Amino acid sequence: MNGKIARFFLTPLVVLTALLWGARARAIEVSDEAFANAATHIQGICCDEDAIYLVSANAIFKVDWTGKLLCWTKAPWHSGDPALHDGKLYVSMSSDEGIGLYEYDTDLNLLRKIDLAESHRTDGIAFLGDHLFIGGPSPKEEHSTARVVEYDADFNFVAEHQVDFGAKIAYGTQTAVAWNDSIIFGFYRDDRAVKYNTLRVDRQMNVLDRYEQVVSTGIDLAPGSRQGDDPSRPRFLVCRSRGQKDNLTIDLRWFELYDGVFHEIPEPATEPAEK
Repeated sequence: MNGKIARFFLTPLVVLTALLWGARARAIEVSDEAFANAATHIQGICCDEDAIYLVSANAIFKVDWTGKLLCWTKAPWHSGDPALHDGKLYVSMSSDEGIGLYEYDTDLNLLRKIDLAESHRTDGIAFLGDHLFIGGPSPKEEHSTARVVEYDADFNFVAEHQVDFGAKIAYGTQTAVAWNDSIIFGFYRDDRAVKYNTLRVDRQMNVLDRYEQVVSTGIDLAPGSRQGDDPSRPRFLVCRSRGQKDNLTIDLRWFELYDGVFHEIPEPATEPAEK
């Protein structure tokens, strides 16, 4: 082991494949081989019924729900937030090529590069219906509004939006996930005195909610089989990623969103040892 640890916090939900999800959350340590080729912290995540996809600035990783590495591929510098849509994996790019989006199959084979007019050097990405909303570019210098560009199903430019974070941020929208006809955006917050880290906006970028929970290194809506019984409490997988290379740590934890707050689903207490 080289000191690189990823921990997956899985919630109570299926039962044996169903029992795998049992009645309580469980932590699973993933071998450091899964992320041995990551040069930076995780930039974003997405997931489906079969796997979790994690993107660092130089690589893309696919792991199963037990934390086992299934495959990985090198990616151009600087890869960003991913999203799954119509069976394809899309990864935002801020490369010198000026390409806005890379399209992969779910085995991480590159299918095409999509040059997004009006939005080179991109990051947070979400599909709301058939429309793509993608962040960037926004400056490193402190600012309070971020640029979000909208495209149609064929990746034609539709509109440019501005989302008002209401506090000082660095860069633009880092992560994004669509939910309930809205988009949740995570930011790198520059003003540490500000309480809220995350926004939920409608299609016109009107702010609907603000949250304290930090999701700037990854968030996605849990797939159907891993949702809870109460649809008013949607379940999200949130990535907390810190450090780089051999000091990289990655926590994937489950949260339910209700009453305007992300509530972490706690890992159960350790079972008492048998006497």
